[in-house]
Amino acid sequence: MDSRVALLIGCSQELEAALRPHFEPRLETEWRELTHALAADLVLIGPEEPDATLAAQHLAKLAPAARLVLYVPTSELQQVREVVDQSPNLPMDTQVLGFPDPQELERVVHLAATRITLQAARDRDLQRDAPGSALDDFVPLIPNFFYQWFRQRRDDLAPEILATLSQSPGGDTLLALIHNDRLAGSTDERRALEHRAFIEGDLQPFVDSYRERGRHFAAIGVSLTTWLHVLGALRRVVWERWTDSSEFDPRRVGAFATGLEHYTQVTFGALLQGWQAAIEEGHHRLHERERLFTALVESSQDVILSKTPDGTITAWNRAAEELYGYPASDALGQHISLIVPEDRRAELDWVMREVRAGRGVRNLVTRRVSKDGRSHDVAITVSPIRNNLGQVVAASTFARDMSDRLGLERRNAAILAGAIDAIITIDDAGQVVEFNAAAQTLFGYSMSEAVGRELAELVIPEEERAAHRAGLAHQRAGGKSRILGRRVELVAQRKGGSRFPVEASIVRLAGTDPPLFTAFVRDLTELKRAKEDLRRIITDLTRSNSDLEQFAYVASHDLQEPLRMVSAYMDLLQRDYAGQLDERAQRFIQYATTGGKRMKELIDDLLAYSRIEAHAVKPTACDCGEIVDIATQNLKRLVDDSAGKVTWSDLPSVDAEAGQLLQLFQNLIGNGLKFRRADAPPEVHVSATDAGTEWLFCVRDNGVGFEPRFADRIFQMFQRLHPRTSFPGSGIGLAVAKRIVERHGGRIWAESEPGQGTLFYFTLPIQPRRGSLTSAHAGA
Repeated sequence: MDSRVALLIGCSQELEAALRPHFEPRLETEWRELTHALAADLVLIGPEEPDATLAAQHLAKLAPAARLVLYVPTSELQQVREVVDQSPNLPMDTQVLGFPDPQELERVVHLAATRITLQAARDRDLQRDAPGSALDDFVPLIPNFFYQWFRQRRDDLAPEILATLSQSPGGDTLLALIHNDRLAGSTDERRALEHRAFIEGDLQPFVDSYRERGRHFAAIGVSLTTWLHVLGALRRVVWERWTDSSEFDPRRVGAFATGLEHYTQVTFGALLQGWQAAIEEGHHRLHERERLFTALVESSQDVILSKTPDGTITAWNRAAEELYGYPASDALGQHISLIVPEDRRAELDWVMREVRAGRGVRNLVTRRVSKDGRSHDVAITVSPIRNNLGQVVAASTFARDMSDRLGLERRNAAILAGAIDAIITIDDAGQVVEFNAAAQTLFGYSMSEAVGRELAELVIPEEERAAHRAGLAHQRAGGKSRILGRRVELVAQRKGGSRFPVEASIVRLAGTDPPLFTAFVRDLTELKRAKEDLRRIITDLTRSNSDLEQFAYVASHDLQEPLRMVSAYMDLLQRDYAGQLDERAQRFIQYATTGGKRMKELIDDLLAYSRIEAHAVKPTACDCGEIVDIATQNLKRLVDDSAGKVTWSDLPSVDAEAGQLLQLFQNLIGNGLKFRRADAPPEVHVSATDAGTEWLFCVRDNGVGFEPRFADRIFQMFQRLHPRTSFPGSGIGLAVAKRIVERHGGRIWAESEPGQGTLFYFTLPIQPRRGSLTSAHAGA
């Protein structure tokens, strides 16, 4: 637009008539009516007079009392202002204002409205940081702020707004509003200042936030809260001015009012709807966020509480109730020292100072006390809470009960300190990080001497250090260690250089990255010495037993010859000279003959026992059923003499020395037949049970039995529980049975009560090649 406008405020109609011939004589009807409404003259300066400054100087000469306001295109604004400032012919209060493009102004206003709507939704979350300044309460006040801002600048903006809005439908109405505002009294000014103080008092953070965004609205004087007053001003201006005009046109007035109403509804109705929708959506999201946050806090296993900067508790979750014993109703409003023991009050003061300074405290391990007086080890993190101005308004505390963990650590430390084995922990570089008391005693290094040094330099002989370091490097590279998780025997070195044998078990600590390795080391010096002593003793005993066995065998064999000679001559003496000897001599001969027979039995038993020890066991597959059958046949005379009965169930095949297995069954069955009750014939039964890794045999009889306290004694050599006159025998049969079972890798024991018979149990290992059970048999 090339035309320029000069507005004279305070110019009379007579002056206008005088000035008109000197300028463009054509005046638009709308401009004429507006000049009347403002008690001013409006003159259009056409293209033929492009210099606005010269036109202004001419107007100043013709109307020296008038106030000049010059409107120029925005592109020429700075240039014209410089000319006006330097011109001595213009009044001092002459104003030069830019004439904006209406379409550009509309675009800027729309963009500002959109940004305000979006920012309102985002900034709604800020209301929790500024109590008393909720966004829902603030949004309706935004137009009031625009209005107050406009009133402060109206002297500068009024002419600019007049020219701008005159280009838009309905814009004339605001001219009337501006005119009325200029005539407003001091009461309105005072009320506006009070309103502004209220807004900037409680809502200053939001006012600052929205001030820049609202400038475009302020620039056009929009006041949503006073829009009805705008309509009222329109009616007054139009009715008072246009009805008195000779150019009054009712249709024109109606069209103007309808356009203004449409403008109001479309423009500001849409803006308000957008704001309202954004506020409601933001309110819903905030409500959901608050609900979720509350649920998370209440369900947290960690203590979560908040307090004011002076320590007053303002929030207390369920975990806090459970740990400290105070319900929220008792804790809220109390000072945080409620749960702080006396010896931690100075620490609490330091924590609160850190919070007030905006720093906070992280992972502080301390103690707190519950309602019942119990002390709790806790790890706390205290963080300051700031408002949008950066001021610390509260503090949040997260606490985790560390009692169990620290108690476990103390117990572990006590175990490590009291362990009899040396416990050493190293990192993946081989540096010592733990060296317990036993390790200090064993190797001679103190804790300070060991920790931080390479293990190889401390306890590993020099010739073995390279292998140790290579193993660590292999482990770091992801290789598999040959010693982890195993017990190995090594040679270690003490501080003084002496070497000694150790047994070490090395493990990688779970959950460590980089890895840590712990070695459990035991001194084998005494054990090695004891093993050597034991080996020597065993060797000596083995040699001694061998000598004794050989001696028993030789002695028994060599005794046979003189014994046979004595027995033979005693038999001859008794047979040939019985009639020549008196009764006493014959009794002596009988004693000698009986003693010789007993000696022969003892020698035979000793030979049988020595043969067991003298020959290695060469097991073969033996059918136990057949072995029992043979043993019963060997005992047939005893069975017949006692009218006894021998039976057996299904018996397995086992790997054993057949002769010794026969001796075993024969001794046990014979024992049951010999030690019989006087009131009942003997009955012996043999059975076997699969016990998984071994066969469990049982030889049951119905004999005289014995007292349980003699259960071990009966298996000793030459031990008898009954006089020889009651039951014959040497007392070596069960000792032989015990030795046979033990040499085959089994066990033997007996259970009995006097007069209740006896149960002899023994086990034989089940070999990989297992035989089937044989059919049951019954003896005579």
